[in-house]
Amino acid sequence: SSTHLIIGLTDTPPGNSLDLPLKGARSTIHRSCSSRELLEILTAIQADSPVTCSPTIPIKNPLTERQTEIIKRVVDGCTNKQIATQLSIAEGTVRNQMVNIMRKLEVRNRTAAARKAIKFIEC
Repeated sequence: SSTHLIIGLTDTPPGNSLDLPLKGARSTIHRSCSSRELLEILTAIQADSPVTCSPTIPIKNPLTERQTEIIKRVVDGCTNKQIATQLSIAEGTVRNQMVNIMRKLEVRNRTAAARKAIKFIEC
């Protein structure tokens, strides 16, 4: 019996829902995988251990230093009032900054902003 090897190459960032193995594929490999990673993947597939190449792709922080300070506190569960007190700024300033943060992160609420920000901030 012969074995057919199907490998899906993708431009989809790792972790994206579209980064699932293609129908019939034993593995999905991101185009940014190095030749060493590709060799490791092919070796694993040959050993009947399907894998997915998920290289770490750095995400650039689009936020200003002040916005980063604010979103870190949001991630920690602080309210706007608590953030304002901690940073010695007006609560309205925190609200305005949150609007700007959500716009930059292309999200609609502070929970989504916090989830997205965790990817590029050090808490």
